[in-house]
Amino acid sequence: MDSTASSKQGNQRIVRHADYYIHGGDIIFRVRGFMISVVFCRVPIVTHLQVEDTLFRVHRYFFTRESAIFRSKLPHPPPPGEFTKGSSDVHPLVLENTLEVDFERFLWVFYNPCVYSFNPSSL
Repeated sequence: MDSTASSKQGNQRIVRHADYYIHGGDIIFRVRGFMISVVFCRVPIVTHLQVEDTLFRVHRYFFTRESAIFRSKLPHPPPPGEFTKGSSDVHPLVLENTLEVDFERFLWVFYNPCVYSFNPSSL
């Protein structure tokens, strides 16, 4: 990575996701993704670099219920005085090379809005 890319990465601001930073959530993920556009000629030239760095606060229940990998990754209660990954904005569980839009789509499976509404008067 060249110095331009690393300086852009160093200056990137971490933001809370507008929809999936849920007040009652008990696990915090930091999703870090890089989108790079490259023009291929004789020498590759980077034309665009966007670094995404977003915090998601969600419910660990869905992850531990559905995935053995997340069950093993998500920490158990820490010993007194120690922090666990995912316990706060300062100590999030980092998902590298993941785009915000991809993690949003993944979370939609757990938090999808009700597609059909039930109207008892229509019975």
